[in-house]
Amino acid sequence: MSEHHTSGQKDLVRELYRTIYEQKAFDAVPDFYAPDAVRHGGLRGSVEGHEALQGYLAATLGGLSEIEVTELHCLAEDDLIAYDFEMAATHSGELLGVPATGNRIEMTNTAWFRIENGQVTDEWPRTDMLGLVKGLDLVELPF
Repeated sequence: MSEHHTSGQKDLVRELYRTIYEQKAFDAVPDFYAPDAVRHGGLRGSVEGHEALQGYLAATLGGLSEIEVTELHCLAEDDLIAYDFEMAATHSGELLGVPATGNRIEMTNTAWFRIENGQVTDEWPRTDMLGLVKGLDLVELPF
């Protein structure tokens, strides 16, 4: 795979986070994901297809505002992208059944993507659950 090709794949993932996460433009899912794309795992289990992805993203990001994604690492090989990032957001609406706290949530996450023909076909997220539940005031750390 050429460096130009993997560079384009990295740019796709970066733009996905800017558009869908930071701008919360859930209607842009078809611009980034193939029609039968699968998000494997995550907070609500696996989801497949544009409608399911849009619903998932709206449910998991809808209670957040002022979302900022900061790239830590972005690696590409063949059709796979590994994207390691920090995400900060304000808990401004219901999230996972928890009413808005106004807390600033900070998490470090990693997602793997398979890209084919310029679209995501598979995504494997790894969410910083401790950062999330701490930000939602669901746990108190002893330190």
